[in-house]
Amino acid sequence: MYILFTRRIELYPNYPNPLNPTTNIGFQISESGFVELKVFDLLGKEVKMIVSENMSPGIYLYQLRSGTFLQIRKLILLR
Repeated sequence: MYILFTRRIELYPNYPNPLNPTTNIGFQISESGFVELKVFDLLGKEVKMIVSENMSPGIYLYQLRSGTFLQIRKLILLR
């Protein structure tokens, strides 16, 4: 009997989307390891998500990376 273990990584859609001014971004990983979660504008510029930092309204992309896994989703910031 063989059991195949697959590394499970999930990046969930942010909620609410569009957002104003906050959103939740959820993800799940099946084992510990280095994980990056970044937000980019549509020009590919990384956006720093620091509490109280102002961001312009618009469409942004957020990216989750872990090992060879990479997933990107879109979020919309309204004002």
